[in-house]
Amino acid sequence: MTPDALRILIADDDAGDRKNLRRAIRTAMPESVVRETEDFESAKSACIEEKFDCVILDYRMPGRDGLAGIAELSKQFPYLSIIMITGQGDETVAVKALQLGAQDYIPKDHIDVTSIRRIVEHAVEKTAMKRELDRQRRDLEEFAYALAHDLKAPVRAVRAFTQMMVRDTLAQKFERLPDHEATITRNSDNLVILVDTLSQYLKVGGDVRYETVSLAGVLDDALQNLAGDIKASGTRISRGDLPDVCGNASELTRVFQNIIGNAVKYNRSETPEITVNASITGAMCSCAIGDNGIGIRQAHFHTIFKPFKRLHGNSEYQGTGLGLAFCRKIIEAHGGEIWCESGAEQGTTFHFTIPLSANSQSG
Repeated sequence: MTPDALRILIADDDAGDRKNLRRAIRTAMPESVVRETEDFESAKSACIEEKFDCVILDYRMPGRDGLAGIAELSKQFPYLSIIMITGQGDETVAVKALQLGAQDYIPKDHIDVTSIRRIVEHAVEKTAMKRELDRQRRDLEEFAYALAHDLKAPVRAVRAFTQMMVRDTLAQKFERLPDHEATITRNSDNLVILVDTLSQYLKVGGDVRYETVSLAGVLDDALQNLAGDIKASGTRISRGDLPDVCGNASELTRVFQNIIGNAVKYNRSETPEITVNASITGAMCSCAIGDNGIGIRQAHFHTIFKPFKRLHGNSEYQGTGLGLAFCRKIIEAHGGEIWCESGAEQGTTFHFTIPLSANSQSG
């Protein structure tokens, strides 16, 4: 998203100050979307209902001072850029605001076209950097987990069966060697698949271009990739209208492909059924992919999005355990969220949000 197209919320009880700030923002960033509230509670409600890139919060408003508001907003919305404005010009207030989670601070008498663009851009850049650092830290933690668990299993198997081959060869028990060789090959192949998949996973959200993408076209591509499995299983797909979004087509295709592929795989119905729908709330598109499959217990709703967390053994359902982890990482890199609703043997619906494109917003 370009700086001009940012979604900005102004929270100030003074109508004149809001007007001056709104005029400066729209002059400096003509494509930005500006919303206004007169008190903190309204501002918090607006942030729950819509996704904003930046909130400009007055230091003093009825019912709550801006410092307490910054602390609450930064806790509830950790990747929301917050700028405090005040008429006091108090440097002590500025320091406290930054300590509580604000990205920047500006006195009301310093607001002009040049300063407001610079400060908003700086705040949004700092927030984006924080999000990326958090993502990288989580990736490293998950990578370490993978090395400590899943990658060890095939290595141990290769070592064990290699030793068995040596012992059987020395004992001239050649009849078991083909079985040992097959086991070593299978585990070696699994290790290569795990390493390749993990490498792809770590690259998600990196140097990726985001642009206006047809979500309907993304779904078409995913269904085409899954055409063989869909036909073989007799799965019926129904779909609603899907809007254009701001994203990366190949990565979003992977999200649809992983979720729909799981819906086909984890399904014991005589006729598997999958529905794909979307709705628009504010600047976000909310997608829902539902199925009539085996379902997921509530206790596993968060577990399933972690790398290598599998609810079923490989003997029953094949996979690396990274499919939904890919989905979570891709959606979060797009600035959205992903979650599921389900029950054992009741089917599952996966929900995720994606920012709308400028075309969809204007339409």
